[in-house]
Amino acid sequence: MNFIKRSLTIIPIFRRLRYFRRRNNEPHAISLIKYLLFDIIPVKVLVKFFSSVSYMPVDRYSSLIRGNIFIGKGTRIQRSGCYIQGRGKVFIGDYVDLASNVVVISGNHDLYNQDLGVEKETIIGDHCWIASNVSILAGVVLGPRTIVGAGSVVTKSFPDGYCVIAGNPAKIIKTLDPALVVKVKDTHEYYGYLSKEKFKYWYNAYYKEMKFQYPLDLVTDNEFFNKK
Repeated sequence: MNFIKRSLTIIPIFRRLRYFRRRNNEPHAISLIKYLLFDIIPVKVLVKFFSSVSYMPVDRYSSLIRGNIFIGKGTRIQRSGCYIQGRGKVFIGDYVDLASNVVVISGNHDLYNQDLGVEKETIIGDHCWIASNVSILAGVVLGPRTIVGAGSVVTKSFPDGYCVIAGNPAKIIKTLDPALVVKVKDTHEYYGYLSKEKFKYWYNAYYKEMKFQYPLDLVTDNEFFNKK
């Protein structure tokens, strides 16, 4: 059986699948059928028939709303219980890891009238690591390689990144040397279920008009939002 599995990796689609499943190792998140659909069907067809389906692998107990939410390549948000609210705008950069039960919001209620919504931009830079049971409030900016300790409530921005923050409210408990940070890069780069090459069509369909006031080139090297 192992010989057969190894032999199948000669075929490109199975070689990519083997890598993809190793990278996204959450058992409830990876749908083989959905992977094959997103890999085989042209994106121009996908956007017509799967317009309400997120391109991101999501645990069946998670809540991930597509729309004003952009998620970069190599990022993993498939752990159970994650909730990302796109009332305002959310940007999550490349190679970000979110653990279970992480909440990210981009809008809130008005202090004097809870029926009125207040929309903000919430931004998480490249290579951040968000531990379990973290809440990131609307309007927060986390710079590259910000590590957020378990159970933290992030109420203010840490735009410079390269630090460990923790607590309620979160504060810096350790600074990191940017020169020592290893910026991983996958052999096969995926935006969720979509290869890097195919994602540009998805971007043109859903995100081309998505603009942020915050200069994202300060926190990400993503090819769609870094204007350097």
